Amino acid sequence: MTQSRDTDGATVDGRLLQAVVTGVVESTGHFEDRTRTLLADHGLDADPDAGTAYPFGAFRDLLATIGRETGPNTLDRIGRATAGALAWPPHVRTVADALETLDSTAGRYHTGASLRCSFVRTGAHAGRVDVETPYPEAFERGLLAGVGAQFGYGPGHVTVRTADVRTDGGRGGSGRELALAWSVDPAAETSIPAPSAD
Repeated sequence: MTQSRDTDGATVDGRLLQAVVTGVVESTGHFEDRTRTLLADHGLDADPDAGTAYPFGAFRDLLATIGRETGPNTLDRIGRATAGALAWPPHVRTVADALETLDSTAGRYHTGASLRCSFVRTGAHAGRVDVETPYPEAFERGLLAGVGAQFGYGPGHVTVRTADVRTDGGRGGSGRELALAWSVDPAAETSIPAPSAD
């Protein structure tokens, strides 16, 4: 998780708060009321509105509280729900398309918060995502798995493993490189060229 020191005035779209509720309910099968109470306890609307800006620091603290109280599996489910809540550009049809636009797509739901997600393809159905976000790793991994659920094929969708963790020196956090592999529908596969060995 990269802890940004520049969160004063930063905001997050209510659509991401809605994904928190969805993710907790999908993870536990209940606790919706508890989640809404946690939203209110962090100074956020218990029934957040998409398109409304909410304090980013409170949202980040909410995720930390949920992580402490329920563990990484719930944060993973919140990340997956977040992928489903994002409005992807119309040209996005594949996992690779989504990963290539993840930085700008996720960025539209944040103002003033430092996020960076860069994707490099390493094979026809594999790649690496270099992430520097203010979010816990379980959330980031869930977000990427959610991309696979939305744009992939088959039961595996996307497998995610941590390839590298770096400390960002004076910037106050760490970055992560996540290695990914995904399934595609063989009938829909349209000769996606693998990257050249150059």
